[in-house]
Amino acid sequence: MDTKTCIETCQACIRACQTCAAAMLNKESGSACPACCLTCSEVCAVCVNEMARGGKKSKEICELCARICTWCAEECRKAGHPHCLACAEACDRCAAACA
Repeated sequence: MDTKTCIETCQACIRACQTCAAAMLNKESGSACPACCLTCSEVCAVCVNEMARGGKKSKEICELCARICTWCAEECRKAGHPHCLACAEACDRCAAACA
């Protein structure tokens, strides 16, 4: 994928993760959600910033972002709430774009 599409996919993932984390803050989930969402959104933001400035570490950060997104998607699927499933889908798209 091109940089612009990857940035947009990461930004969509940030929004989905923040929405999921906010909804899950006071719920028991049996998974790492919402902690995974907070970590994922932060890593996605670093990835977006590095790509936007054409940083030399974009590839490595994108690879890390893909791994974190995959983990977050797995954890959100375990939680199973509708916002968690939407987050998992956004994370899957982001992982594919960043891989």
